Amino acid sequence: MTAADLETPFKWEVVRAVFESPPFDEAETRALFVAVGPPPLAADKVDRASFYLQEACRAFAFDLWRETQPGIAAREAAALKIATACHSILSITGMASGEIDPSNLAAGLGAGGLFASAALRGEPSGKASIMNALRAVETLRTDALKMAEIEAKRRAMKPAKRGRPESASIKRLVAALSHLYFDVWERIPTVSRAKGGVHSEHAPNEPTGPLALLLEAVTNALQACGLRFYVTPDSLIKTWERLPADERGRFTA
Repeated sequence: MTAADLETPFKWEVVRAVFESPPFDEAETRALFVAVGPPPLAADKVDRASFYLQEACRAFAFDLWRETQPGIAAREAAALKIATACHSILSITGMASGEIDPSNLAAGLGAGGLFASAALRGEPSGKASIMNALRAVETLRTDALKMAEIEAKRRAMKPAKRGRPESASIKRLVAALSHLYFDVWERIPTVSRAKGGVHSEHAPNEPTGPLALLLEAVTNALQACGLRFYVTPDSLIKTWERLPADERGRFTA
């Protein structure tokens, strides 16, 4: 395991940028209305829709950030690897017992060795510098073992689920946009599937209609902000279809 295994798909600065300047200002919202199909009394709804879209984008960015953090197993493995590395340093230097004392330092590493190297580096006391460094290694080892213990308990309380976990952030975003569609376009959210054919601009079974266009346009805008997630028009609609009826805007279904 390396630091790369604990990397997230995007930096926190991307989330902060979405919070400070989310997509869908007034001009972008008007453009969205044109792309999806203008709702009734569109001019009167721009401000409301813009506010709702910006809040949905902020919520999604934060949800996605939390969702893409390293998992419990990865954190536990990293902590154990840190503890092992620290133990190796302590073992080589003769401090594996946990008692950090100059008398335990392996022969040849003290005076004329590490102490002298630290002094040449400019430390007032080479001996004090090296012993403090070794104490820091022991402290890091202890903290890493405690972290691994905590993560192991979390893992035991939250056993891994079978299969690929469904993105909760995408589900919440799709539900929010479904309600936006119901409120602004004043229609029950529905999805059609293209029949395809020689004269059709859509592939067979491709999702079509205003709701599909809305979901695709918003997720495209979020990806353009630097948020890294994978969706397709079809996966967005399948997510919508799996939502409870009230979250889909189908209040009587």
